[in-house]
Amino acid sequence: MTVRVKIITIVAILIVIILLTVAFVVTNISTMIKNSNELRKEKENSATLKSRLDELLAVRDKYNLLEAEYSKYSLQVPQKNDMSIFTNEINDIAKYSDVNINSINYSEKAASEEEEKLGLASIEASLIVEGSYYNIMNFLNTMEKMTRIVKVNNLVLQTAEDDYENINANINIEMYYKN
Repeated sequence: MTVRVKIITIVAILIVIILLTVAFVVTNISTMIKNSNELRKEKENSATLKSRLDELLAVRDKYNLLEAEYSKYSLQVPQKNDMSIFTNEINDIAKYSDVNINSINYSEKAASEEEEKLGLASIEASLIVEGSYYNIMNFLNTMEKMTRIVKVNNLVLQTAEDDYENINANINIEMYYKN
């Protein structure tokens, strides 16, 4: 072999090596660029999904807050006229306050225009209780703090001439419920 053939062979081998190296590097670079773009898209999708998740969590928290408020108001203004529950509550309060309930009389009250617009109805109750002045006042204060809306319309205190420690109280109250 002549020197010329050797040089051409060496140059040809070098060109083949350079072409193979360039082809390998270009392929790897294009794969890296493709992977980099996919990674960027994944990050964008992740950020979008995270912001959507935060929005949904905020909506869930707002729903839970509204549900809690609804539960509170449904206790204050029940969905139906269930006097047995109210009677049990009043008896429990009377035991706690150390007063005796002599009678409870319920009567349906005609709804005002405003109550009809709100879908409310009311019931009046007349209670006759007996106990000391402070126990009766404790009974009234506890009854007004019930979860159900109770409005005291009238209170009449009477004592017997011979027994000043026991007082009879006639209490007229008004309660509301959903109509």
